[in-house]
Amino acid sequence: MRFHSNIVSPVTIHPQVRLHRGAYPHVMSNERDLETAKARLAWAVQRLELSGISLTALGMKVGCSHATLSHWKGGKTAVENIKVGLLSAFCEHSGVSMPWLLKGEGPRFSRYISSELVAGLAHKLAVMERDAPDTLSVVVRMIDAAADKPPQ
Repeated sequence: MRFHSNIVSPVTIHPQVRLHRGAYPHVMSNERDLETAKARLAWAVQRLELSGISLTALGMKVGCSHATLSHWKGGKTAVENIKVGLLSAFCEHSGVSMPWLLKGEGPRFSRYISSELVAGLAHKLAVMERDAPDTLSVVVRMIDAAADKPPQ
């Protein structure tokens, strides 16, 4: 990845990595992209991978191999062919709501997020507070703004 000194963040005033077209399609997906259970499962696995959880670590927690999760992420596995116990464990560790995952109904995330994800976020926020306090204040404002929106 190349750094471009003419592209700076208004918050940190540091050079930013140039985002290549199509580099993050799963982040920018719209609701039509998530109409099938297979697509929602792929989105959820990608979301966890982006948060820094490896497929190997997640597979150990869920009770399956990283190859299985890779198939889920690639949309190669029909959700109806996945054992209920594996899906349940995946939802528990990811915070994704089972009704949303299977049927697209209700909120994407369950009311309760796993303590491991909360601990990981707390650590990342502590590092951000130490290394980039201005960025942390922007993140907190974004969270506040999102919390003020009605649930989907």
